Amino acid sequence: SIRGMGWVDDHWECEFSIPFVGNDAGTSDVSDLSCTTADTVGVKIQYFYPSENYFYPEGNLTQVTTYADLSFPTPLIESCNSMGTKKDSFNLYEDVYVNGSDFLPNATYDFYVVNDVENWTDGTPIPTRVPRTATAITSNTEGAVLPVTVWSDPSTIGAYDMIVDVDKNGIYDEGIDSLDDSDVEVTAGFVIPEVSTLSILLVFQLMTVAALVTNKKKKHKH
Repeated sequence: SIRGMGWVDDHWECEFSIPFVGNDAGTSDVSDLSCTTADTVGVKIQYFYPSENYFYPEGNLTQVTTYADLSFPTPLIESCNSMGTKKDSFNLYEDVYVNGSDFLPNATYDFYVVNDVENWTDGTPIPTRVPRTATAITSNTEGAVLPVTVWSDPSTIGAYDMIVDVDKNGIYDEGIDSLDDSDVEVTAGFVIPEVSTLSILLVFQLMTVAALVTNKKKKHKH
C-alpha cells in the first residue's frame, strides 16, 4: 500500500508497505510473500511517467534495492510465579505460571509442558503434553503473555520444558517457536524436585514435638 504521496523539490516521494507472511505461518497475514528470520527483501519500483516506463533502481528486473535482513524476534517464554518473577523450581502442588513477550497482539498459540528433552533441534517433533497442563496461551494487545497458570497443583516430580508452537504444526521450528529449557538440571526449563531427606526429618521432628506438647497438656488437666 502507498501513502503520503507528495512532490518534494523535483521529484515525487511516498511511503509504501509490503504485507508479508511472517513467523506465524500466515495466520494473521494477507500476502504470499513468505519470510523467515534473516531473509533478505529486495524491492524493484516501476512507474510510468509521462508516457514511458521507468525502473528504480535502473536496469533490468533482477537489479533490486536490498532492504537488509528481517530480524523477527523469536517470542520469549519463561516459567515464573504469580507475580511474573522468573522461577525454575516448584514444590509439589505449587502452581506453575508462565509469562512471555514478543508475540503477535491478541493471538492464541498452542502451548505444551513436556518432559525434559535433552537436545531440542530444528524439526524435533513436540512430545505429548504432561497431563492436566495448559494447551494454549493468549497474548495481550502489546504481544505480551501476562503471568498465567499453566499447571495447577502439580503432583509429579520431574524435569520439564515448555514450548509455544507458534506456527501450530506440532514440530519445534528453531527461530520461530518459543522454548523454555536449559535453565536448570542441565537441560530442563523448570523442575519439581523431590522433597529432601532433611526437610522430611525436620517435619517429623516438628510433629514429634507437637505430639509431646499435646500429651503434656493432657496430663496437666488430669
